Amino acid sequence: MDRAATDHREPKPPKGYVVSFAKFHRHGLDAPPSRFMRALCHHYGVELQHFSPNTITIAAVFAAVCEGYLGMMPHWKLWLHLFNAPTGTTGVRKPMRAGCLNLVLKTKKTERPREYIPVGLSSNHAGWDSQWFYLRNDDGLLPAYIGRLITERPNN
Repeated sequence: MDRAATDHREPKPPKGYVVSFAKFHRHGLDAPPSRFMRALCHHYGVELQHFSPNTITIAAVFAAVCEGYLGMMPHWKLWLHLFNAPTGTTGVRKPMRAGCLNLVLKTKKTERPREYIPVGLSSNHAGWDSQWFYLRNDDGLLPAYIGRLITERPNN
């Protein structure tokens, strides 16, 4: 069961819950999150709320392509071949609690954009982080919410 967070100005999920956003679920996030989505959290060392809405779309489309077109569960090595988190020496623009991880197709020295289907991503998500709630973290498989601020981009 999910829980509304209408009485909280800042996220304070009860034990066994994580923060999620309505926009994530409109962009394809399942509840409970799939094994693949949980693997993304652990691989990039982030909590669920650190993903951006476009990253949720990218992950959902990738899973749909694997399951619906290729007839297999999302393939981890294929994901790593196609996508990464942009890296840089400057880190993120400012410390962020939500929406700071954007995943993109790898493009340097490859033709990967031609290897993958085009995905239309939104360029405006104004206010997306205002509609949040608590999502039950079944069996603690997602990283627990600790409200960590992200100060630099992951190097994966």
